Amino acid sequence: MKKLFLILILVQLAFTAMAAAWDGTIASGYASGAGTSADPYLISTPQQLAYLANQANAANGNTQAKYFKLTADIDLSNMPWTPIGTSATNYFGGVFDGDNHSIANIYINDATTLYSGLFGYVNGKSAVNAIVKNLTITSGTLTVTNSASCNGAFAGRAIYTQFINCKNKINVKGFNNVGGIVGVLGASTSTCILEYCSNVGTISASGAGLHVGGLVGNSAVNNGKNSNSYIRFSFNTGVVSAITNAGGVVGSNSGNLTIQECYNTGNISAVNNAAGGIVGYGYGLLNVLNSYNTGAVKQINSGVPKTSLNAGILGYPGGNAEGKYFSAITNCYNIGMVTAAKTASIAEAIAGALKGGDLTIDGTGTVVNSYYLSTLAVTNSNGGIAKTNDELKLKDFVKLINNSQKPEVWVIDSKINNGYPILKWQISANK
Repeated sequence: MKKLFLILILVQLAFTAMAAAWDGTIASGYASGAGTSADPYLISTPQQLAYLANQANAANGNTQAKYFKLTADIDLSNMPWTPIGTSATNYFGGVFDGDNHSIANIYINDATTLYSGLFGYVNGKSAVNAIVKNLTITSGTLTVTNSASCNGAFAGRAIYTQFINCKNKINVKGFNNVGGIVGVLGASTSTCILEYCSNVGTISASGAGLHVGGLVGNSAVNNGKNSNSYIRFSFNTGVVSAITNAGGVVGSNSGNLTIQECYNTGNISAVNNAAGGIVGYGYGLLNVLNSYNTGAVKQINSGVPKTSLNAGILGYPGGNAEGKYFSAITNCYNIGMVTAAKTASIAEAIAGALKGGDLTIDGTGTVVNSYYLSTLAVTNSNGGIAKTNDELKLKDFVKLINNSQKPEVWVIDSKINNGYPILKWQISANK
């Protein structure tokens, strides 16, 4: 009897797995739910997920302030996927909780899509009301060659949006604005938050190849002086490559952004200019706090007609009309090798420069309590402080980089990061 019961269970599981495959059809509704916080729409099949995309793309604001929840892992079976929200008028504006499930075999491969990802265009409207959380994209293809497109595994473009505990494992390739999580984050004064997110996929661009980042391709958030967006408690381990503006966390930033307690271990390269372990190109009120890079950073084209800036934390501090280059890099370190192909190009350990993009106007950026491996070949320290390999692994150094912060941010675990300091939240993340 026990054997028969076990066989029936296995048959049921096999049938369930077979039933999960998708043929491209769309359901006529959700599994259940009223779309409220207490009673979200429940999604358990690819057909129902496609129904959500159909609803978001059918009418302006049709998902605004509605709640959705996955109840099972979803296999999209490499069928062509239409993103959830395809434009600024047909967008996703609700709360999507993956409930720690995964999506496999997502497939987007075309030359026309403007906003590419599981979600295309996400907009919470006047506050950070749109949320995508607790979800892993495990496999699939995302390749778009439209020069005007925004491409990310989770979203092409996001405004007034939070991404929480989103994990990407697929390769993402676009033309411009390519990120492991989001292609373009924010616009104008829209606050956005990305936290506890990660990317392990290869992130790259063809064509013009501008603005490519391990987590975010192009951050254009919060040009208003009284607002700020955040990327925090997140990391990239994937290879990132661009023609111009490649960063381990963010490819380019042009607004008010704080990157806090993030790290990169992936190799970063730009053909022409602006490669950085954390940010490739950045200005405005950009703050990088308590973050580190161990990945190699490289500019690879010796034929670049102008000076190239590349660095372990912030590659190129470009300026804007208000003279804002970046605010500060504080309590950070870099041990990744930084190289530039052209003799006149600059390879620095922390920041490519403290001046503006044309290197003729003094900038406002400062480097505070930040360190680099003394064996790195750098032109100028630009405020960074050299430490030997042994010094970087001492408890005294952990105390130094913690800089009296309470509670402490930095710790050492000999089993993680080859004994170099790590962020305290990594301890629980590795358990």
